[in-house]
Amino acid sequence: MAKKPSSGAVELFHMFDIHNESRTIFTGHETNDDCFERFCKNLHHLENISVEPITIKMNNIGGDGIIGLAMYDLIAKSKCEITIEVIGSAMSAGSFILQAADKRLINANGRVMIHYGSIGIGGSEAKTQYRWVEESRKFDLIMESIYMKRIKEKNPDYTIGSLRKLLAHDTILDPEQAIDLGLIDGVLK
Repeated sequence: MAKKPSSGAVELFHMFDIHNESRTIFTGHETNDDCFERFCKNLHHLENISVEPITIKMNNIGGDGIIGLAMYDLIAKSKCEITIEVIGSAMSAGSFILQAADKRLINANGRVMIHYGSIGIGGSEAKTQYRWVEESRKFDLIMESIYMKRIKEKNPDYTIGSLRKLLAHDTILDPEQAIDLGLIDGVLK
């Protein structure tokens, strides 16, 4: 019979999206400041307990790309082996956060969506808008590099031109397509 969790463990699980016993972090909905702060604290907490593997259960519709890159960096530099399980979707920023994991899995009905994203520049003078457009170009190159690194592991002959065609508009991949491209390692059983 399974051990009954303490009320404190249940509270941590529901309030803070972490399950200490299984070393699992839950992150979902949207990549924003709240998501990042909780994720950062939870990852730091588990890393400081031990170097045992960590599982991240993700359902992410995207959001702030800079915060997504910060999450990517934290996962990529972790000394713990990290598995991300996509429960639902890894879209936009969620799709490149996923690429930092040592092992990337998805539910049978999950989806991965990749695209260049968008920027919103309202009410500022032209010179400021030019700077944000340049920053967006830099961001696109970083994102392309993240995807290409993982794609090339599976498809060494894949070209940046092919990726850019996929990124030009929302490209929604089912599990088989994401595996074939190299953005997912397998389907959760």
